Amino acid sequence: MTARPRIREWAALIDTLLDGRDLATDETDWAMERIMAGEVGPARLAGLAGLAGLRDLRSA
Repeated sequence: MTARPRIREWAALIDTLLDGRDLATDETDWAMERIMAGEVGPARLAGLAGLAGLRDLRSA
């Protein structure tokens, strides 16, 4: 399996999740660093949380 390139933008990260693929550790770290630094607005954060919830429902 080949390694995916590092994601450095939200659109690519969201596309990865919508495709049903898991994020790599460095991708998750990148997103969490931005969230914890306050760089993510409430709408984007709500969208990410909603997407995570939908993924959980699909895997149940």
